[in-house]
Amino acid sequence: MKTRTFTLLAGFTFLCLWMNPAFSQENIVIKTEKATMSKGTQPGYIVEVPMVVLKDLQLNWTKKLQENVKAKVINSNNELVLSSVVKTEITYDTMSIYTVFLEKEDRVVMNVFFEIDSSFFGPGSDKTVLSVEKIDNSIQSYLRKFAVDQYKLAATGALASQQKILAEKQEEYEDLEKENEKLTKEISNLENDIDKTERSISDQEKQIELKNQEILTHTGGMASIGNAEEKKAAEQKKKDLEKEKNKMEKDRTNLKNDVSDMKSKISKNEKTIEDNKKLMEEKQAEIDAQTQEVAKAQAYLDGIK
Repeated sequence: MKTRTFTLLAGFTFLCLWMNPAFSQENIVIKTEKATMSKGTQPGYIVEVPMVVLKDLQLNWTKKLQENVKAKVINSNNELVLSSVVKTEITYDTMSIYTVFLEKEDRVVMNVFFEIDSSFFGPGSDKTVLSVEKIDNSIQSYLRKFAVDQYKLAATGALASQQKILAEKQEEYEDLEKENEKLTKEISNLENDIDKTERSISDQEKQIELKNQEILTHTGGMASIGNAEEKKAAEQKKKDLEKEKNKMEKDRTNLKNDVSDMKSKISKNEKTIEDNKKLMEEKQAEIDAQTQEVAKAQAYLDGIK
């Protein structure tokens, strides 16, 4: 839980830092001074690595130390120890390397100690000036390259996070855009359906009028029928005609309800489109702002040397 909290704090702190126009990338500096480790207070090399997460830095440092050697790094009471190895990048002498990490709010401090021939190395060690300078330069180069690489790795992660946020905002904008396209197409289809349905209603009303005329004509003719059987048949036909007319009127009502539903759907779609347009304007403003954040993160990364 501590590591997660640190990760979030480091990310937040970094965002605040690059939003400050006065802030620029930090130059990785290797300091040489005495510090406390498992074997007391010894001369060592101190480097601060901004933005990194402790557990990631420890893991990557372990991998770095174990490159081209068979020995394994041991974690002893939170001190990483690589014993009795030859690191040709530094010197051909056998050495042991001890590392103590100090976690801060927005960085991790590495205290690295090099024990060569049973004594801890420092620029003031009792060796010839030339050999001391060569080893010192090699150590500083070794540490600085690692620290810069880790700094860049962390900045790359921050850039990726900003790019992900931008991609999500762009996707949200595109979703709104696609929804509006879909709703607009649906409105067009509904308008066509309304035209067809209204024509059907008009045709249906003509058929109803004809049916009414047929019923009136049939009813008028029934007055002259004297035969009981014929009259009964005429009454039945009138009922059938009325039934047909009622069905036609019901169909007309259903068609009108369909038109009403389609118009209501169009109104709803139009409102959603307008709401989406407002959201798209807001989202575009967010995209523009986030694009600047991505540019800042990229510039920050590019500036790390």
